[in-house]
Amino acid sequence: MALFNRNDAGPEDEILASDVATRALSVTAVETDFVAGVYEKLASVYDYTFGPTLHAGRLQALQRNYIPQTMDEHLVRLWGTVIADVATTYVHNLTRGGKESKRFERSAVNDQMPRTAIAGFAELLEREGQAFLERVDQWLTARESKVRGKRKGDIVRLGVGLYHIED
Repeated sequence: MALFNRNDAGPEDEILASDVATRALSVTAVETDFVAGVYEKLASVYDYTFGPTLHAGRLQALQRNYIPQTMDEHLVRLWGTVIADVATTYVHNLTRGGKESKRFERSAVNDQMPRTAIAGFAELLEREGQAFLERVDQWLTARESKVRGKRKGDIVRLGVGLYHIED
């Protein structure tokens, strides 16, 4: 599936100014409901932050690039779900009504860490992060609905994600 349509615009149509975000954007047809949902969630975060300039189905590539590696569909789906989950939490916290409670969103980051701490940090996350996620999973499993299939009425998706940050 190609991500961007080729635009055969002439040089007069090149985007050279700083108003790139306000230009019309166009994307190829989204082939799955999941991908459309990810685009919609990301567009709502973008709209809230920068204004309604990015919408599902409105992207235009500024430059064509060849990506030689193949992409694992499962990993792309997982990545999209993670991004959508984080975006949904931020959108909820930024736009919630007065009676709605905030969703938990925290981070622990230090930008002055020596490279030698990376292995120890990864080990800490594997041990403590895994233990925490297992406790959360046990809690969720003990309380899950016996209703199967599509979510209806009072059935929601509930969980937490932990991610190693390193840059």
